[in-house]
Amino acid sequence: MKIPIIAITRCFITVLLVTSCLRAFAAIEVPDQKPVLIFAQIRTLEPVNQVTVQYVENPMNVLIGAPAPGHDFIEPEIGSLIDGTYGSRTFSWSADSAHPGRITLSIGYKKLIDDFLVFPGDSIQLMFDEYSGHLVFNGPAADHFNLQYRLQRLQSEIYFSNPVNISSYNIESMFRNGNTYEQFLLDQNNRFGRKVNINKIDPPIMLENLISKIQDQKDLDPFIRLLDQDTKVDESIKLSIRNKFLDSRFTVYAKNLGSLLGYSVKLNDGESLNKILVYIQDVLIPDLLREGELLGNGNFHPFLSTISELVKISAPYTHLGDQKAMILQNFEGDIKDQLLASMLFLEYRRGIKTDSELREMNKSINHRASLELTEELLGKTEKGKQVRYFEFTDENGKRTDIKDLKGYYLFVYTYFDGCNASSSYFKNVVQHVAGHFGDSDKLLFVAISADRTKAIWESAVKSGNYSDHHILNLLAMDQGVYHPFFSYYNLIGFPSQMLLDPNGNIAAVSGLNRSADELTEMLEKLLEKED
Repeated sequence: MKIPIIAITRCFITVLLVTSCLRAFAAIEVPDQKPVLIFAQIRTLEPVNQVTVQYVENPMNVLIGAPAPGHDFIEPEIGSLIDGTYGSRTFSWSADSAHPGRITLSIGYKKLIDDFLVFPGDSIQLMFDEYSGHLVFNGPAADHFNLQYRLQRLQSEIYFSNPVNISSYNIESMFRNGNTYEQFLLDQNNRFGRKVNINKIDPPIMLENLISKIQDQKDLDPFIRLLDQDTKVDESIKLSIRNKFLDSRFTVYAKNLGSLLGYSVKLNDGESLNKILVYIQDVLIPDLLREGELLGNGNFHPFLSTISELVKISAPYTHLGDQKAMILQNFEGDIKDQLLASMLFLEYRRGIKTDSELREMNKSINHRASLELTEELLGKTEKGKQVRYFEFTDENGKRTDIKDLKGYYLFVYTYFDGCNASSSYFKNVVQHVAGHFGDSDKLLFVAISADRTKAIWESAVKSGNYSDHHILNLLAMDQGVYHPFFSYYNLIGFPSQMLLDPNGNIAAVSGLNRSADELTEMLEKLLEKED
């Protein structure tokens, strides 16, 4: 008898039946927009000059990887005796919303709230004291903010109290100078800090352990207990929080299965490869689809992110060969369209498929909510549209915008210091292509750094790992990855590329992530047309 994959759902379904089968998101949708309000009082060790609010109004954007969230940059005010905030800094933020959204609030690199669900009409007072480390919520929405905060704290506690797990094809090869794994284990007993488990990569055993973990759900018990014990938060809101949490956890399981697929291929273990594919296609995906239909999630399937990840990792190993074919053959209705939309955004970020290929893919989507998001992105990146938010700082500290660079084709790529993929892309592709075109009077290569400080950026440029003298180096200034150029065009993966024509219009965003030879040939053909 097949064991239900999401056994933990049973108790929640019972609760829902008792409470008139409330459905997450759908139960709290309102026809009109309502404000989301935040007032914050912060007391920090160092003066705070800027607070960043990242807000995704529509949860569909998160589930299918749609355009990046908007960012607001707020300068806090000095507190006063009159309003009882002397000795601290205060700020307020608001936005109108008709959907449950997600919000992250940061001071520099420190996140005060990280990807919290917020609902239309929410009003919250936040107080943070860095001296004591206390974060306190008050106001009408305090109960569900506190619940989400406790869930995240519990996650951190469990994460740091468990060992670090490392997998290796040959454990002994990791130890040198006469050291052994056995001695390594003995040494750990005399050390503080987290323990480290080094496991030999063995796909059959690893698959058995992972399936057992997914089925018994014991690692989720503490979180479900915390949700069950809460009596203050409305059941529909609690279910939304639960769905978000479960989808993120099952997405991690999906990525683990993807690693096992890679291990099986490398070890030529066809039996394990087939078992993983059968488990994904015949057991896990059907169970997620069924349980998701029971739970509900408004316009989108609550486990869409997980199912999309499972399709992505398994499709290359099936007889169909690619995601689109697998989606069209194995799914129907709204979930098919949602998966196609998710795939479209993924392919856009990968930068391999061309704009015309993405638009052809978009023709297969009928689900209205999905189509609105994909067409919004394709509209922004349409050939011939004037580029937006192209305002940066050059190496001399001068502000540079698109007007200063007109007359050239611009091949733009993005990076940040410490990004191995960006460094590899520069050394294997850009460096060769930029060198080939030399000091062309028609084509200019532009490297845009998402580093937050000028010092880090200058160090990255000087290292020669991301750029060189053939290239115009620009900085996104103190906004870093939150610069509106990145978010508006969904350039949230690094490196990303864009090609602009001599009038500052978009020539291409998709289809530019190519080898050095392919990119050189493409750009040569483009310049030949201008002659």
